[in-house]
Amino acid sequence: SRVENVQSGSAKPPAQSAVRTCGKYLPCLVVGRLMQSGEGGELGGERREVAIMFSDIADFTTISESTEADAMMDQLSVYFASQSAAILENRGTIDKFIGDAVMAFWNAPDFDDMMSRNACIAVLAARESLIANNAKWISEGKTPLWTRYGMHCGDVLVGNVGSDDRMDYTVMGADVNLASRLEGLNKFFGTQIIGSQPIMENSGKEFLWRKIGKVMPKGTLHAVNIYELIGLKQPLAGVAELPIADEMTVENTQLWNEAFELYLAREWKKAKSLMEQFLKQQPDDSVAGFYLDRIRAHKKSEPDQSWQGIETFDRK
Repeated sequence: SRVENVQSGSAKPPAQSAVRTCGKYLPCLVVGRLMQSGEGGELGGERREVAIMFSDIADFTTISESTEADAMMDQLSVYFASQSAAILENRGTIDKFIGDAVMAFWNAPDFDDMMSRNACIAVLAARESLIANNAKWISEGKTPLWTRYGMHCGDVLVGNVGSDDRMDYTVMGADVNLASRLEGLNKFFGTQIIGSQPIMENSGKEFLWRKIGKVMPKGTLHAVNIYELIGLKQPLAGVAELPIADEMTVENTQLWNEAFELYLAREWKKAKSLMEQFLKQQPDDSVAGFYLDRIRAHKKSEPDQSWQGIETFDRK
């Protein structure tokens, strides 16, 4: 009976159960806020600066077609649980799952004055979980799930969007689209985590980044400086589970950043020399290979004075 269940401690208060259930379909912070206030659910929103992250599994269509449906769902359940935990434990709001992709944001509904820092920690934590899960899956004969991440922060519309009977708490705007485009650029550069200059500058001195491009993704009107998030170069207070980059990685990243600035300054010979030095330490780096090809082309045909090193993309 209901009385017996309550006495044994097995029943949960109705409100608590409602929040937990709704939280599986909606952002938990939003559900909790609605339950506390008794209000909400109206269409509309506000302008607010947020950090946005998109992730996507590489070659997922091919993987899913070669894997039995039940096995794929089991693997995805573990995958989404670990990725979601990294986001939620670092103050992120999961907007939605889009097939195998995840969209999340920071600084809404609750304010977070360290949104860029927390977004970067979340992505690095998600990558660490992925490394552990992939090792386990490979040992079991399963296909690993290689994931790419894109991050940006900017001014967006955040709030309830939809109709009176069905709505989403989400973020909208050009900066949201840019975050999605940055995730896609990982495919072109052969990287795993790409962030924009705003999120790089606001993340904090503890993070190790390398500049990999000045780009105009499809659908954008202005060039964006983009960076690869390598990891942590020094410990973060309260974050013990993330590894710190070794001295060689830090030095090699600094070498790359110097080489890239020489490239943008048209110092082809010096840039080439440093990039080749970089490749001795990381011979499979596709970013260096791409820019060495660019340097060879520029030496044959010098760009005109309007050249600023911008790479334009007409595909997602």
